[in-house]
Amino acid sequence: MKRLTLVCLVGLSLATASVAMCPYTTVFTQYGAGCSPVSLSPPVLNGSVNGSFVCGVTIDLNAPPVCCNVFLNGEWLLVGAQQVNVPMPNGCTLLASPDLVIPLPPQIGSTKIVADLPHDPALIGTSIYMQGVTSRFTTIGLTTDLEFSNGLELKFNP
Repeated sequence: MKRLTLVCLVGLSLATASVAMCPYTTVFTQYGAGCSPVSLSPPVLNGSVNGSFVCGVTIDLNAPPVCCNVFLNGEWLLVGAQQVNVPMPNGCTLLASPDLVIPLPPQIGSTKIVADLPHDPALIGTSIYMQGVTSRFTTIGLTTDLEFSNGLELKFNP
């Protein structure tokens, strides 16, 4: 029995040693302001790191509830290589280049994306820029309005 316990402990330590630490640290920084033509509270975009042994992150787009006859009917995460400052026709500002548009399931509250990033030290010194966009339909007036979150920079540091 002692031999089996010893073999199990050695195997566990070898399995643990084979998991390499992430070769960079991930830092999130919010920038710019969110905007909503239908509410005082625009959507908010946040990011967090999921540990030091994996290169995991969680991106959270939070769409607050809006009163009466206004329904959330779409959510997207814009991901780009550049921070931009483009005025939109509704008075909001595009803060991230939309190089990749990820559709999300529309829901009030948090929509979270959990991702494992590549274990690639070549990413050090680069940034990814993101912004959340939500669509709301208003039954009074039958209008659809786009809301824009703050911008979020994900930076890869040494």
